[in-house]
Amino acid sequence: MNQEGFGDNSFFADLRFRQSFLKLAGFLEKFGMLRITTVLIDGAVAAVDMGALWKKSYTLLAGGTSREFPGVAKLINLHHMERSCLERLELVDFLCGDFNWKERFRLTPVPLYELCLEKPSFSTLFREKAAACA
Repeated sequence: MNQEGFGDNSFFADLRFRQSFLKLAGFLEKFGMLRITTVLIDGAVAAVDMGALWKKSYTLLAGGTSREFPGVAKLINLHHMERSCLERLELVDFLCGDFNWKERFRLTPVPLYELCLEKPSFSTLFREKAAACA
């Protein structure tokens, strides 16, 4: 579904990403953390989400919806929130930006962080090591 919707712009169009994602799914399944949620409408797959449950935290990692069922993304998201409340989870993370929905549900927004990997220069390494020894 993701590739149908985004074509070559889908992360899954990259074989390396796809293989890594499958490895992640296998890892999560091996340790009992994998959750796959599927919405069926009249027997047709309308939406699929993959998430991970760790202790009392549930993180949605990826999902896709069929264009044939407009609004089904909201349905599956509400399902995740309802199930999380029923299971009394402490945290649900949809890994998405701020669309003001958290305030509507009186939830606490959490700042997003960006991981930037830069190749450090020799002088940067030297300063960090000197600071670590101080």
